[in-house]
Amino acid sequence: MAGHQFGGGWTSEKLERVRKYLVAYTTIMTANERARFLRTIYVDAFAGTGYRSLTRSKHSETMQELVPDPERMAFLKGSARIALEVEPPFNQYVFIEKNTERFRQLEKLKTEFPERANHVTIINQEATDYLKQWCR
Repeated sequence: MAGHQFGGGWTSEKLERVRKYLVAYTTIMTANERARFLRTIYVDAFAGTGYRSLTRSKHSETMQELVPDPERMAFLKGSARIALEVEPPFNQYVFIEKNTERFRQLEKLKTEFPERANHVTIINQEATDYLKQWCR
């Protein structure tokens, strides 16, 4: 599993809030009789790898941080992976990542989520440039 470091201690809290919001959003969009005919698209302009690594200060490293366990791995999911795990699912996913190595890692999510692979578009490009083009 490859990840990259970003954010601080608040990142886990932010990603958990994003997860809860996405679940609520897709639930509403599928349950609402008028909305269920609309297509839901999740766009992540800075998608990363689908995972993240904990950012450590020089004083925070403990044995527990060095040896990941399955429960702690849940906190290492990035927003792209979280979006793919949401039930009910989105109709389409657009992940944009400029960094080539992160882009390659992100492509592996298609094999991890084969039931959603045909609904995932992964773009290796500057997010601003792609989004301007996509919105046209």
